[in-house]
Amino acid sequence: MTSTATKTPIAATIFATGNNLVIAGDLTRRSLLCRLDARCEHPERRRFAADPLFAAKAQRTRLVAAALTVLKAWRVSIEQVKLPSFGSFEHWSQRIRAPLLWLGQADPCDTTIGVQAEDPKLLSLVAVQAQWREHLGTGTEHTVQQIINRALNAHDFHVALLNVASARSGNVISNDRLGRWLKKVEGRINNGLMLRCVGMLGGYPLWSLRT
Repeated sequence: MTSTATKTPIAATIFATGNNLVIAGDLTRRSLLCRLDARCEHPERRRFAADPLFAAKAQRTRLVAAALTVLKAWRVSIEQVKLPSFGSFEHWSQRIRAPLLWLGQADPCDTTIGVQAEDPKLLSLVAVQAQWREHLGTGTEHTVQQIINRALNAHDFHVALLNVASARSGNVISNDRLGRWLKKVEGRINNGLMLRCVGMLGGYPLWSLRT
């Protein structure tokens, strides 16, 4: 028996449905959001004159031909939309997104802005940065324990740190978890601010909020 690493192409699209979905972390830049608002109390009881699934199957040939016509027309047009690169999805952006914009349709990538704005991990980072700036300032350097000690006398700062690094035992900030969280978000720029490890003091990392 042998163990061999094999390279295979991955071309998968994942769909998820739910009520008020929360998308967090790196998934926010990989997700397009579609909101359906029935504007009624019991949307599951609605009745429709047509069945979209049946119509799609019955008219599949015509719909596929129409989609290919759009792609062909966009390819030969002298007014092709030249879009900035969309990181990690350049091929999709030029093959699917660009023809939609060429037709005057909305940019599907605009939905990522809202998704990112509602990212709970980002909101936690925003809170820590805001409280850090208020109580420690920018450009100053602190160990993890010094940060925790300062937060003990600043309720909002303490709450912001608890949200990202609470100890398992209760309403206490974990030194270890806060250190790992800082390492995870290091260098991420938000509102012109970022947290950075700037050196060592007595064997402990020094952290600073930089503009």
